[in-house]
Amino acid sequence: MWFTTIQTALMNMKKILIGERGVSLLTAIMLLLLLSVLGLAVVSLVMVESQISVNQLYSLQAFSLAEAGIERGIRAIRDDTIAIQFDDPTAAGYCVTPSLDGYSAYSAGELNGSNYEMTLFYGTTLANSSTPSYCTLNATIGADVQVYDFQQRYNLRGTPIIGMEIGIRAIKSGTGTADPIVQLQYTLNGSWTSPTNVGSPITVSATSFGAPVFTTMSVTPTWNDLMAAGGSNFRIRAYRNNAEGYYLEIDYLCIRVMLKADSSAEPWFTTFGTPITWNIALGNGVVESLPIDDEAGKVHLNYATQSLLRYLMVECGIADATANTLATNIVTYRGSNWFDSIEEVMQVTGMTSTYYDLIKNYITVYPWVNTNVQIPTGSRAPININTAPLQVLKAVFDPLALEVGDAASLASAIITQRTGTADCIVVVPPNPFSSMISSNPGVNPGDSSSSFARFLDTQTSYLTAAEIDAIKENCDASYYNETQTSSWTGGSVTTTEFCYSSNVYSVTAKCKVENSYRQVKRVFTDTGTFDVPIPSWGTTLNYWREIVP
Repeated sequence: MWFTTIQTALMNMKKILIGERGVSLLTAIMLLLLLSVLGLAVVSLVMVESQISVNQLYSLQAFSLAEAGIERGIRAIRDDTIAIQFDDPTAAGYCVTPSLDGYSAYSAGELNGSNYEMTLFYGTTLANSSTPSYCTLNATIGADVQVYDFQQRYNLRGTPIIGMEIGIRAIKSGTGTADPIVQLQYTLNGSWTSPTNVGSPITVSATSFGAPVFTTMSVTPTWNDLMAAGGSNFRIRAYRNNAEGYYLEIDYLCIRVMLKADSSAEPWFTTFGTPITWNIALGNGVVESLPIDDEAGKVHLNYATQSLLRYLMVECGIADATANTLATNIVTYRGSNWFDSIEEVMQVTGMTSTYYDLIKNYITVYPWVNTNVQIPTGSRAPININTAPLQVLKAVFDPLALEVGDAASLASAIITQRTGTADCIVVVPPNPFSSMISSNPGVNPGDSSSSFARFLDTQTSYLTAAEIDAIKENCDASYYNETQTSSWTGGSVTTTEFCYSSNVYSVTAKCKVENSYRQVKRVFTDTGTFDVPIPSWGTTLNYWREIVP
């Protein structure tokens, strides 16, 4: 009983204490707690939204920096295109001047009128000027010698022409009352009805052979001019203007072409080229990297032979058996599915992200394709010997059955010549390659030491004569060698030929603002435009993309 009484008393006291005001107080406390929770939620939401906005701002800023980086890279190529100079391979606008297909007579012989000489090569007597051979134009007005079908047009056709000259090396002989006078001329249609004179007539007074005399053409022919009618439409000639008794002995007649070079020694490459890292602060962000890649220094997925693809992958670290399978699958895939991007190679059977990451910096789909190669005929994408990385150069030579280590030695020697070396003992200046072979007898730039064939002839410490011929045969797009026979007797094309300048570049800008990264890539031609011709597609590509990690 007493327990029940106490419990009842306590309940009564609780009712008295709580009452209506107590209920109201508890309710207010609960509302305050709820409002506090809602307030914290609103504050948190505002903070999250604010951070998102800040991150979006950083991301936009990083994107803007990446676009600015792209424009900076394009400007570097424009600067190189606008500048024209022949003396310093390490400065913007470097050009080379190979001489093409010089006439050089094999024995003395008198020509009493027109002599149509087809593809008389490379001025070979210039290498042994102490015993020159020559042809003789007698003292008859109209006696001439002509040269056409310039073979190096097959190797150099994709290279921008800056200018063109005609060169002649001649002396007078016999007796007469006046020095012989010769007029250099050219025609674009194979006919001499209305020839174009090049410069003023040349009076030949020397009695011993010296350096050739070059005269600039007022209007520069194009590669299409040199290609027309199988090379027979574009002709040059030396035409005798007087008949005064002295004979005119001509050892050498050629064109010298001033060409744009693209070299790994030039500022656009040495400043920006892979794997250069910038880390340049712009505003509140950083341009972390801005590589400019010469797409012509890479292997073209749509035109590379199976052997070239295979050995490229081997040089990039993929096992030989796997590389062989992947190369075969790439060739099979492109038979019905032309590659429109390098990323599309991921669709090839057996290709993994690991393999792709190993080769992605060495493959391309953009460069110019030579549709006039000769051994065998067809279309191939030449590789720029002046910018191709070590892995690509070795892949070109690997399938040619060279001795072990020779491909690596040759690739390293190429890189040394084109970039030069500098140490405390010997300083070798850069000497980019100018052509497959040049008859220019002058001193660098553009003389015979910068022709690839002549360079190969100096690599006899590790290359045999047969190996040198095989390399020349593989890397020459023409069908005649320097002795006027139909090959270098070294086999056929196993990989692809070389070119000596570029036509397509890519710029990839990676930028950071705070913790936001953006990476953008553009592909463009060396005129600074974004229109990249893709011959196989029959269209132009306006290429831009953001690279998402």
